[in-house]
This record gives sequence, C-alpha cells and structure tokens, in this order.
Amino acid sequence: MIRSILVSSLAALSLMAGPTFSTEYAIALSPYQSPESAKQQVTTALRFSTGLEPGDRVHFFNGYEASLLGTFAIPEKSAYRSAKARLAVNGGMVKALMAFAASARPPVGDREPVQIRAVRLPQLLRAIAVSSGGGEPLEVIVQGSAL
Repeated sequence: MIRSILVSSLAALSLMAGPTFSTEYAIALSPYQSPESAKQQVTTALRFSTGLEPGDRVHFFNGYEASLLGTFAIPEKSAYRSAKARLAVNGGMVKALMAFAASARPPVGDREPVQIRAVRLPQLLRAIAVSSGGGEPLEVIVQGSAL
C-alpha cells in the first residue's frame, strides 16, 4: 500500500515537473590578440559548446565592438548527440568564429586600446542584454581584459 502511494506520488511529481529548460550562454572574445591565441580561445569555446545539452544556445560576441558574431545552437534531435554532428549543423558559425580568430591582431596605434585582449565591458553587457531580450537569465563568459 505505502509502496503504491509512493510510486503514484513520484509519477505525479514527474508530470508536474514539466519540460526541461534550455540554457542560454554568451561568450565574448576580443579581436585584439594574436591570431594563434584567438584560435585557441575559439577552439576551447567550441569544445565547451559541443558539450552542452540539447536545446542550449551559445551567443558569441566580439567583446570590443560589442557585436553579435552569431549563435551556436544544440539541436533537440538525437541525431545531434555527437560533437561532430553539432559542429556540422553549426558549420556557418564555426567558419565565422575561425575567420574572427584569423583576423585577430594585437592593438596598434593611438586609436586602438593599449591592452591586449581588450573588451569594452559596459558596452558588451548592454549588447548581451539587448540581444537576449531580457527574458530568461543567461550565463556570460568573457575572455579578455575589461576596459
């Protein structure tokens, strides 16, 4: 009797729990660094992104220009469980990130920041807030030096 009540209670709780929610992430990268360093950061960020749960999304930002580079989305279908499949379905985003890394360079001249890996944090956070729509909370990862 107690066992059947416990099983019924657990079944009811699982029905009330509803669907699982996806997580939104924002990753900011600085264009002011060596291409090799930027490529390493992009590779690490992609490794992180491919390990997320189905339905999760990662929004990539240029941390200095405070602009959205694009979004890496993990499809819900079981065909996209492997990292290779997730990279393939997000091929355009992967190419854009690799191009961003290849165009990275240390700052030069008076019109650019003096600091390597410079990120304009207030402008970046504002851009992230605007692009997220202010709905659900998101995790923010900034790879760079805040100005």
